[in-house]
Amino acid sequence: MPQAVLKRSFDRLTSLWPERVALQAHGAAVPHRRKDDVAVAAPSQVSLVPPTEDMALRRQQHAATVLREHGHAQLIDDDHATQIAALLRTFVLQTDDDVLSGAGGADRGMLVLLLRGEVRAELQRAPHEPMVWGVLGPGQWVGELPASMGGSASTSMAYYANSNIEVGVLPLSSLQNMMLNRPDLAASLLLIVSQQL
Repeated sequence: MPQAVLKRSFDRLTSLWPERVALQAHGAAVPHRRKDDVAVAAPSQVSLVPPTEDMALRRQQHAATVLREHGHAQLIDDDHATQIAALLRTFVLQTDDDVLSGAGGADRGMLVLLLRGEVRAELQRAPHEPMVWGVLGPGQWVGELPASMGGSASTSMAYYANSNIEVGVLPLSSLQNMMLNRPDLAASLLLIVSQQL
């Protein structure tokens, strides 16, 4: 057994030396390599930049994990978490960016799920200075519903990135489509959002 391991190791090392080619040219005996050794020794191509599809799938899987793991397990099942995650458009924002504006414009009805990082919620109190209302982490939703869907007509809260953050955006059009065509999924989403907004 130790001899077989030693022989395989020797085979791998000799494949790196040009002298092996010289041995073959002169008809010298060359140790026979097994098929699985060749597969291990064959160089593989490695890309340092993952394909766009892989990156999108990873972001979607991460969003579904955030939905399941950050306090929503009682409110949403795995299938609905995956379906909602598939509808999100992800954005990366920089420190102090306005989350609602930076994630696709100050569009009423846009819901934003915080995926990575922290956001500070500020209560706007004109003519006074804004007051920090709280700090939100992954799994928290920000945004507001339009007045036609029961939301407030005036915005009193603003959200700013405390660091570089990643968010998932659910546009109003996707939310409306979900309510018309997938009411069970919309009910799961609105149950979660109603607990936070």
